[in-house]
Amino acid sequence: MVKTAAWSIAPIWALAIAAAVAIGLSPLRGGWELWIPVACGVCVVLALALQVATRTPEGFIARAGIAVSGIVLVFAAASLVLWLLGVV
Repeated sequence: MVKTAAWSIAPIWALAIAAAVAIGLSPLRGGWELWIPVACGVCVVLALALQVATRTPEGFIARAGIAVSGIVLVFAAASLVLWLLGVV
């Protein structure tokens, strides 16, 4: 079920990781509290769009749940790291 549509989960996780790294390395570090939720929201919308693009209704909820959970974990970890580093 999830294996057949792995192409719709892995790229969005990679995009979330890239966005979190870009936010962390941005010279405007004082605004990470704003950009983390924005990037997370954009990634969630794209993840759901990719799940619809698979055109397979079987396992949609599982695939969408896995994709969104991974995105939230990536941005939660990025927020924790940025907060612990005191990037203000």
